[in-house]
Amino acid sequence: MTFTCPCCNSPIAAPPDVSALGSLATGIKGAVLRQLIASYPRGVTMFDLISEVYDGASEPDHAYHVVAIATSDLRYLLKPYGWTIPSIRGGGHDRGSYKLQPLVNA
Repeated sequence: MTFTCPCCNSPIAAPPDVSALGSLATGIKGAVLRQLIASYPRGVTMFDLISEVYDGASEPDHAYHVVAIATSDLRYLLKPYGWTIPSIRGGGHDRGSYKLQPLVNA
């Protein structure tokens, strides 16, 4: 398996350090990113991401959409750093799983 350097696009032997991503986002995107970093390399359910974002507060009816949009925005933010968030669908909004994954050369 070959990974890509986010700076020069040349092959590297190992993925970039995931902990370096922590300061890239704030607010809702930051909460989602922190949860993904904490669980790396495992996946996180949408339910867990929503719980992290709202941290015990009453979540709105559209919480799924708020977190889904934040996750989508993070994909664009992470790409230049050699990371992505592939979606692992699992039979419904509450069963989908998200995780950090290094970009890999095919």
